[in-house]
Amino acid sequence: DQAKLILHGGDLPDRLLVYGSEGGGKTVTLAMWCALRALEFTGSSPRREIGMTAPTGPRLKIIQATIQQWWPARWIRWVERDLCFYVANGVTVRLISTHQTSAKEGSRVQGYNWSACGSDELQDSVDRDEDIESRGRSAPNGRYKRLATATAKDHSEWRTWRDAAIANGMWGRTDLLSVRSPFIHPDFLERLKRTLSKREWTRRQGAQDVPPERVVYYNWDRTK
Repeated sequence: DQAKLILHGGDLPDRLLVYGSEGGGKTVTLAMWCALRALEFTGSSPRREIGMTAPTGPRLKIIQATIQQWWPARWIRWVERDLCFYVANGVTVRLISTHQTSAKEGSRVQGYNWSACGSDELQDSVDRDEDIESRGRSAPNGRYKRLATATAKDHSEWRTWRDAAIANGMWGRTDLLSVRSPFIHPDFLERLKRTLSKREWTRRQGAQDVPPERVVYYNWDRTK
């Protein structure tokens, strides 16, 4: 399930939405996907930059730690001041939080030229997606490869964006589910299922949309 996303061959859309459950392996897939994009840009001129976004600083730290865990240490040099990995082949991987504290601050994503971009938990950064798209000016042959992970979220703005992006053919959706993962013991999932409500199990582990917990219906005709 992860391999085809990491390879991101020509048979897949340039933009991949990886919709997954908790523990489905989304962030590891994102880090490995970024590694292959960096390898693809070896020898490119001008030197390429890859963006990696997350909705918050702590989520960004998880991406950083995942890259450091899975990439060979000899490949990369991390510079905390720049929030960048400098890859031995000349590629830069820039980590950026999309969180905006005020309107005066402006988007943190603006001002960069990227050849590819990975985004973690896009459902919490959808308001910055247009900025992320605009960064792809340096993509080779105009093919701006993106991989974005997402978790089911009961929010109308997110669902509207997601459904439109898939409907217009720009994005392809793939699900990564924990119940299919060989890295999670089945007994853990079975016990977890017993502790969660059916609604939460469906949302967290099934990566499915669920209705609001409380729906109030007005204007009942009580005379009938």
